Amino acid sequence: MVGTGATAVQVIPIVAHTAKSLTVFQRTPNYVLPGRNHPLTEEQDMEIKQDYGKVFRRARAQTFGMDMVDAKQTKGDMKNDAEFQRVLEFGWEKGGFRFIFETFADMLTNSECNEAAAEFIRNKIRAIVKDEKTAEALCPNYTVLAKRPPLGHFYYETFNRENVTLVDIKDNPIQQITPTGLRTGTEDYEFDLIIFAIGFDAITGTLAQIDIRNANDQVLAQQLNEEMATAYGITVVGFPNLFMISGPQAPFANIPIIIDNTVDWIGKTISHMREHGHTRIDTTPEVAGQWKEQVNAVFDATVLKQGAKDTRSWYIGANVDGKKVEPLFYFGGTPSYFASCEKEISSGFPGFTFSGSDPITLAA
Repeated sequence: MVGTGATAVQVIPIVAHTAKSLTVFQRTPNYVLPGRNHPLTEEQDMEIKQDYGKVFRRARAQTFGMDMVDAKQTKGDMKNDAEFQRVLEFGWEKGGFRFIFETFADMLTNSECNEAAAEFIRNKIRAIVKDEKTAEALCPNYTVLAKRPPLGHFYYETFNRENVTLVDIKDNPIQQITPTGLRTGTEDYEFDLIIFAIGFDAITGTLAQIDIRNANDQVLAQQLNEEMATAYGITVVGFPNLFMISGPQAPFANIPIIIDNTVDWIGKTISHMREHGHTRIDTTPEVAGQWKEQVNAVFDATVLKQGAKDTRSWYIGANVDGKKVEPLFYFGGTPSYFASCEKEISSGFPGFTFSGSDPITLAA
C-alpha cells in the first residue's frame, strides 16, 4: 500500500527580510480567507472531545468532509443584493472554509455567484489595505477555489506596516539571486534571509519518486500521467494487489476523513480475499474508465475548470511543465464517494477480478 501527497518541484522566493524590513515577492495573489482560530477554554475543549462521534459523523456527511453544514440556499434565492451580501458577511465572520461551504450551495457551479463572492473578498482587501496600489496587487482576478485558498490571520493587515513591501513579480520578474539578495528586472534587493515557497507536483509526483513497476516492467507514475484511470483513487489497472491511500482521483476533501474510509475499504477487500481463498486482485478497465468519466464530468460541471488552468493550479497538474492537465481529484463530494465505495463491496466487487488460492502474505 502506498500513500500519496505532494513533491517539491520548483522554488519561488516569496519572502525576504533584513533585520528591520520584510519584502513579499508575489507571483499570483490568492484569496486569503480569515482563519478565525482562537484559544479554546477548558470547557470548549471538553465539549469537543466528548462529542467526537457526532463530529466525525457530521464530517462524513458534509460535501468536503468537514464538520460544517452544507449550504442549501443559492444566489437566486436572495431577494436582493443586500441580502446576498449579508450571507457572505456571515461566512467571512465565521471564518475558514465556511465562507465557501456554508454560504451558497451554487458557489462552485454558478459563475455569477462565484464572481460576486470573489468581488466581496476583493472589497475586503481594499478596505483593509491602506495603500491602493498594494491592495489592487493583492486582489485575485479568477474563480474562487480555482487555487486552494489559504486561511490566514491578519495577512492583509500586515501590508499596512511601514516595514513591509510587496513586489509583484509578474510585472517585475526576479532575474537572479545575488550574493547579497535578489535582483528583479528593475531593482536590486539586499536581504539577510530569503524564505522560499515550494511548488508541488501533487499526487502523481509522489508516486513518481517510488519505482513501482508491474510484471510487464510498466512504471506506475508513467501510466497515470499518460492515462489517469483509477478505481476510486485506490487501485490501478495492471497493478494487482496495489492499494493507494488518497491516490489520484480520490476526493478533494478533508483528507483524514477520506483516508479513514479508504483504509476501511482496503481492509474489507483483503478480508474478502482471505475468506474466498484469493491471493490476487485486479482492477478491470471498465470500472477505472467509468470512474475517470465521473471524475471529469463532475469537475467540468463546476466553474473551476478554466480558472484552474489560468492560475496553473496544482490540483489539475497545471503547475508542472509537461504534465497532463486534468483533475487529480474527485469533486463530487464525500457522501457520493463513500456510497460508490460501499456499493462496490455490497455488490460483490463487480469492478474487480480475483484469482489465486495460496495464503495471502502482506508485506509490513
